[in-house]
Amino acid sequence: MLSRGDLSRLDEFQKIGRRSEHDRIIPGFIRTFGTLQSLTADAVYLTQAAQKGDLSMRADAAKHEGEYRKIVEGVNGVLDVIIVPFKEVQGAIVQLGSSTEDTSKSSGEIAKASEQVAVTGQRCADLAKQVLLQIENVERQVADLPASNEEITGTAQEVLGATNETVKTGRGSLKLGEATRDKMAVVEKISRQSMDEIIQLNGQMAEIGEIVKLINDIANQTNLLALNAAIEAARAGEHGHGFAVVAGESKNASHNIEELIASILANSNQTARNMEQVYAEIESGVENVNATIAELGEIVNGAEIIGSSMGEIARAIEEQANVANRVVQAMGEGTRLTQETQAQMENLASLSEEASASTEEIGSATHELNAMAQDLKGTMERFYF
Repeated sequence: MLSRGDLSRLDEFQKIGRRSEHDRIIPGFIRTFGTLQSLTADAVYLTQAAQKGDLSMRADAAKHEGEYRKIVEGVNGVLDVIIVPFKEVQGAIVQLGSSTEDTSKSSGEIAKASEQVAVTGQRCADLAKQVLLQIENVERQVADLPASNEEITGTAQEVLGATNETVKTGRGSLKLGEATRDKMAVVEKISRQSMDEIIQLNGQMAEIGEIVKLINDIANQTNLLALNAAIEAARAGEHGHGFAVVAGESKNASHNIEELIASILANSNQTARNMEQVYAEIESGVENVNATIAELGEIVNGAEIIGSSMGEIARAIEEQANVANRVVQAMGEGTRLTQETQAQMENLASLSEEASASTEEIGSATHELNAMAQDLKGTMERFYF
């Protein structure tokens, strides 16, 4: 029975007791049964505690002796050794659970971020495409600019040539005007002198008028004498005929002199009036010539300013054409870079979508791993040390 682990007969042997003073078998059986029961009780105690997850329990090896004590000490040592990896596993499970949970959250965030990156990348690719279209449109417009600038430059050169010709003609006209002004000044001087001489002549004609008046008085007296002579000649008959002829001729001569002097006075006065009008016209002509010269001077100055401005405009347009050419080159480079950026953004969007899918798979696997870690953690929580 004992060989089969049946320790139930200890009470029976204890009742039998020692059969004689020399009986050592029964007491030996009793001690053996007690030792085995104590060893079995400790084994059951440790086993039940382990089954409950309590690995902190230990048997009292001091209650045992010999090899039995070694057995109990060995079991206690085995439990001590088992506890170390259990503690490490439990810590690793806790760390794994925390890590997988964080990884799951991070993978979710990464998946969202990757998805957002994919959306943003596609949006950037679309924007890059729109920018590329706009750049190509601007490039076409800027490419047309040199032709327009060339046409404007040609027109500006024509205007500049016409302006220079205008300046040249204006300067020639200005010289002619100045020469005319000088000649008109001479004419004005001569006219002034003639005017002064005519005024003096009018003064002299006034004196002549006094003389003419005196002559008229003499002529009147001569006429009167001629009349008297004619009367006397008539009285004298044939002897007074010659005297009558002389008296008639004297009368006629006196009358002719009077008419001639009157005509000279009239012509002199008319000449003076005409000279005054001529002098007034000459003064007006001189003023007009001076005004014309001033206008020509302003025209020449304005034409010179226009010529200078057109030269600057031509240079500015040429510089603008050079800038436009550089802009066209830069736009071409910008187009190339934008195309590369668009391709890269499309690749980025594609990679982000793939990364998002991979991250979702990682998140799913991490979630499963976290669930397994939680299950393992629950299993390990049954044990305490």
